[in-house]
Amino acid sequence: MTNKQARNMSEIGQTCRRCKNEEAVLISRKEPFCGACFVHFIRGKQRKSMMSDDFKVKYGAKEKEITKVLLSLSCGSSSLVLLDSVVSMLKEQAIQHRSRQGFELVVAIIDTPSQQTLKPKEFIQKFKESVETSNLSVKFKIFEMNSMNISKDEIQTLKIDTAFQLDVLPSEIEGDSMTLTELLDQFSSKSTKQDFASAITRKLCFGMAKSLDCGFVLLGHSMTRLAVEVLSLTVRGRGSEIGDALHDGEVSSESGLRVIYPLRDVLLSEIEQYIRVQNLTHLVPLESPEYPKRLLRNSSIDEMIWDYFKDVGTNYAEVVSTVVKIGDKLTSVEVGNPCKICGELVADDPSHWLRKITVNEPFCDETVSVQSPDSSRSKPSSDEVHQTICYACIVNMVIEPADQAQWPRKTSFESDVLEEYIIDDDD
Repeated sequence: MTNKQARNMSEIGQTCRRCKNEEAVLISRKEPFCGACFVHFIRGKQRKSMMSDDFKVKYGAKEKEITKVLLSLSCGSSSLVLLDSVVSMLKEQAIQHRSRQGFELVVAIIDTPSQQTLKPKEFIQKFKESVETSNLSVKFKIFEMNSMNISKDEIQTLKIDTAFQLDVLPSEIEGDSMTLTELLDQFSSKSTKQDFASAITRKLCFGMAKSLDCGFVLLGHSMTRLAVEVLSLTVRGRGSEIGDALHDGEVSSESGLRVIYPLRDVLLSEIEQYIRVQNLTHLVPLESPEYPKRLLRNSSIDEMIWDYFKDVGTNYAEVVSTVVKIGDKLTSVEVGNPCKICGELVADDPSHWLRKITVNEPFCDETVSVQSPDSSRSKPSSDEVHQTICYACIVNMVIEPADQAQWPRKTSFESDVLEEYIIDDDD
């Protein structure tokens, strides 16, 4: 909470504008709220995005056609608010419809080594102590990223040549396999590592949903997080992916999965206020205003954009809203070849454009023959068949000292393979 927020709360001295009975405890979007009305306001945003018949209690012939929904939980503030709100929705349905639910909820946690909050099992235990779920159909599943081994046969060496084209070579790993964490640790750049990690995490989430027979995936991105996504994808050279990253709808026609962002109209400052009002700070400690900011040279692209929106989001919500509205108007690539690294569709070969704007060799005088220095990247070979690679992945690979990396042959995770590594919270 900023000093200005604290000052506003102490100076409210008026009743809640919604119920007109209780004393206001916070101000959001220039409107005073009491705690109960604010929680109802935030949950109303989530309910609005889940108003279709898929999430309603069914009777008669459709009683057995219950929807299975996967909620991706990162153990962060936004996904915690989404979980609390969706559980309250199930409770309301159970009360109104004699213990019936409109859908089954599967809460999936992908345990990453960089996770700075509580460990998944500890988080789940504390959440169950705070929010009653025993009488509801809510299951918790954990996927430990470091437990999944990819065999040497499924790994290949990817190398960028001087023409910015991708060459695929046999695997060069020393052991019999690599974990997902080891794959990411190959990259020295923090931004590159986060870029590939986010792509892997997203595909793991969809793979888990498919393996658990879920038809919907709920992602807890707030409006602020979506605005960060828009700018971050643009800076990283993934502007063509903004449409898929923001829109509710099908992931792909083959999978049949549908993605929903129930908190897309909720600001990060409102997420933090909700956690305080609901007394959930023991699950997700919120940063204090005195917490020192990261140095720019130690920050990734995502972290710098996050810091920017944290500064403007509280007092200039229209900036966040405008960025998301612009991103919503963008469409995704529908025709193209998948990138060999991230799997996203590539409509036009970016290597042609990069060759036009890049000079790799010194200018040679007409009378003096100048030998070009050895390049750290391999020379292109005319008889090699080059693989499709997107602009962002080219940049990620080129800035690495080795200009090559070990990477899985498949850009998606098969559901039957993931089943071996998904565990219940009580295992």
